[in-house]
Amino acid sequence: MPNAIYHATLLLKRLAVVLLFYTICRLGFYFFNLNYFSSLSFFEVVKHFFFGIRFDLSAIAFTNAAFIILSILPFQFVHTKPFQKILLFLFMIVNSLAIVMNMVDWAYFPFTLRRTSVEVLSLFALGDDMVNVLPTIVLDYWYLVFIAIALCYLLYKLYSYISIETKCNKKYVVNLLTIFFVIICTGILARGGFQYKPIKALAAAQYTNAKHAPLILNTPFTIVTNTSKRVIDNRFADIDLEDYSNSNFKYGKNFSSDSALTGSNVVIFILESFSSEYIGYLNNGKGYTPFLDSILAESWVFPNAFANGKKSIDALPAIISSLPGLMDDPFISSNYNSNAVPSLSNYLKKEKYYTSFYHGGNNGTMGFDAYTSLCGFDHYYGREEYEGNKEDYDGQWGIYDEPYLKYFEKELTKQKQPFLSCFFSLSSHHPFKLPKKYKNAFQEGELPIHPCISYTDAALKQFFQNAKNQDWFKNTLFVFTADHTGPTTNQKELSNHNLYSVPIAYYYPGKIEPKKDERITQHIDIMPTVLDLIDYTDSIASFGESQLYNHANNFAISYANNIYQCIFKDEVLEYDGTNYLTPSKNSENSNLNEAIIANYNYRMINNKLLNE
Repeated sequence: MPNAIYHATLLLKRLAVVLLFYTICRLGFYFFNLNYFSSLSFFEVVKHFFFGIRFDLSAIAFTNAAFIILSILPFQFVHTKPFQKILLFLFMIVNSLAIVMNMVDWAYFPFTLRRTSVEVLSLFALGDDMVNVLPTIVLDYWYLVFIAIALCYLLYKLYSYISIETKCNKKYVVNLLTIFFVIICTGILARGGFQYKPIKALAAAQYTNAKHAPLILNTPFTIVTNTSKRVIDNRFADIDLEDYSNSNFKYGKNFSSDSALTGSNVVIFILESFSSEYIGYLNNGKGYTPFLDSILAESWVFPNAFANGKKSIDALPAIISSLPGLMDDPFISSNYNSNAVPSLSNYLKKEKYYTSFYHGGNNGTMGFDAYTSLCGFDHYYGREEYEGNKEDYDGQWGIYDEPYLKYFEKELTKQKQPFLSCFFSLSSHHPFKLPKKYKNAFQEGELPIHPCISYTDAALKQFFQNAKNQDWFKNTLFVFTADHTGPTTNQKELSNHNLYSVPIAYYYPGKIEPKKDERITQHIDIMPTVLDLIDYTDSIASFGESQLYNHANNFAISYANNIYQCIFKDEVLEYDGTNYLTPSKNSENSNLNEAIIANYNYRMINNKLLNE
């Protein structure tokens, strides 16, 4: 019988090598995102690395479980070369993938500011975008490919260095106890310790704040601990929602404004990655959007406006359905995506509006077509419906913004009024590619996205120059926002505010008074505000509030790294569902925060997003 103690020692050495590579990957993650973590002192960084070992061991035990079991089998064939080659193959496949997973976030983290989770895999099922853009990503980050190959080769060499010898031991009881001990230890490490429930990413909040939690976590851990479709843990099941009179879930009559905008067309521009910091009007004159600046100067603008998520797939439910993303999976790809949802489209269709959604991306992108269908839009127009030149396709994401905005303007002219139409841009998305004729035509800026922002801004200018001559233009309310924030030059000063700071503005020349409104607003306020502006008086369901209502509860809520974040005028709350990471200054704020989450969980679980 093989000597189990010897094989357990050998296994421990090999897994120690894996732990070393997890640490190397964390070091690379830290240095590639140094600006983001610059507020941490050297001692604090060391502490984050130390606490990260718990999550590394969990990921290693979970992903290497088969390798561990095979390594300590109580049979003589474990010494044979064929079996050892099988072990080597399994070890390299599993841990090379772990290295690559960790390295993905060296480059991807600045876009999401969170460790990649299993939700990224759903993007491969929602259209062909990830497949189309993958070659460009590899070319852009070619140096990471070489580093990954070098690390995997080094992993192989170190594994090979730990050679195996044929050693037997006839102390069968000792061998069996050793095998049993290894299996028990593997289970304990995989679940992250002896606590009641297996460790989750949320546990990182025990050691640091939400901003710095990604430095403690590792990407294989966040993926393997979320491998299945997740359901909401209704930790507020015992709350009597009637106790929360200020729950911020509205069902009933909208706040009627006696507006003169009744029957107006509505056009919503959702601009890809248009952070507030790119817009001169919102950034002390420094920006890349001269045309949009001129529009905002004539609009009702909210400088303190926030997205409810960090991804495009979160933006549509928030903007169109007043539905924040307060769970691990985006609503569109979650277990709850067949729930009946409120929507701007369905409400306006009651008023005989024609509704349409335009996105130049490949049909199926992030499930936009399916979601707009769920929301009752009459038509979804994607790349397949576009009738322009083949050269207008960027080769990866879809149609460049300039030709697609020209197409959009012509389509609107054909539509029967009144209409609701949403336009989602795409050119300001990685790999930040512009048409060849515009190479070097726009201000370079400090980031690759900046010329793309200027390009889309120029395309918007052409759109409005043509549209203002159309009959429908003078009877149209325009709404401007971004789906989420983009890359930033201010990583050293990142806060809960600028992580989600996007433009929200309402433009209707001659009918909406231009002003800067300093109140906090968010994506989920757009639907009720639009309905209020056009004097929609029927019942609505909404997590947001009309900004025509002066006594609205002005806040902005989001969910990231397993932490609920709620921005109020006087404080920012970070809440893990049980405890506040920082003491609340205002009990009314904490009550409202918990009530929103309680209502969200209750209504999502019970499919009551449209019911009292």
